[in-house]
Amino acid sequence: EGFNLEIIQIEVSGDQIVGNTINFQTSINNSQSSVGSARMCYDETCSAYVMMPGATSSSSGYFDLDLDIQLQEAGPLDIRIEWIGTEDGESGTLNLYETIIVLERDYNSSDYQVQSFFVVLSVLLVLSFLVNRLWGKESMRP
Repeated sequence: EGFNLEIIQIEVSGDQIVGNTINFQTSINNSQSSVGSARMCYDETCSAYVMMPGATSSSSGYFDLDLDIQLQEAGPLDIRIEWIGTEDGESGTLNLYETIIVLERDYNSSDYQVQSFFVVLSVLLVLSFLVNRLWGKESMRP
């Protein structure tokens, strides 16, 4: 009887940058025999309740939760898992502090944009030099 929740896996889909939406997924195992419901929350946004099975002699109490989160500010996000027992009403919260760190902007993509700008600028300078040498005032015309 009772609940003993263990997080098996955490997966985040999407770029953790302000303005984006990510999908946060957890796989959880209940190693006790009690049955209940669980949901995942961030601030006031919560997923739907899902069945939280209890462990039996032939199977573990494995279940998945997922939540779409709109990233509105930079910094760490505190996610929580709320659960309640079906038979006895026992309830609790499992806190996942600072599991996700949201960045202000995508520094990798801005580096890529700067690099692309310099590549294009370099190609234009080389083309300008070649055109000037071929057809310009100081060309090598006979």
